[in-house]
Amino acid sequence: MQSPVPLVRIGTRASPLAMMQARLVARLLRQHHGLAESAIEIVAISTGGDRSQKSNASLAEIGGKGLFTKEIDAAMLGGQVDIGVHSSKDVATVLPDGIAMPVYLEREDARDAFISLRFKSLMALPQGGKFGTSSISAGGAGAAVAPGS
Repeated sequence: MQSPVPLVRIGTRASPLAMMQARLVARLLRQHHGLAESAIEIVAISTGGDRSQKSNASLAEIGGKGLFTKEIDAAMLGGQVDIGVHSSKDVATVLPDGIAMPVYLEREDARDAFISLRFKSLMALPQGGKFGTSSISAGGAGAAVAPGS
């Protein structure tokens, strides 16, 4: 006997965080709509961002925002998946034509951490001081708080 065709296919990255988020979305959809386990399929999609992590290049150098979402968006537009689950930090500020973000999960604690042996806060960095982050948005926020860094 053939297994039933899923009602909803969720496209997401194969990272542990993305898979956890997709499983949460699937569980919420099943609960809210009374769907069987087999009604929702999670489809892991390799993205340019995933492939680029093997290099030491920064996201800005290899494509910036959208690098982790492009292939999932293409899969939605091409009908391979019905919805995409992304981390908000990966989503570009301008979405591609045909893509909408009508829903999002409640956000967990969004605070970042500043760790230093010499300074009590980011604002205490001296003029020309340096801080490191792999996040484009955190880098922008840090530069706004400590403009001389």
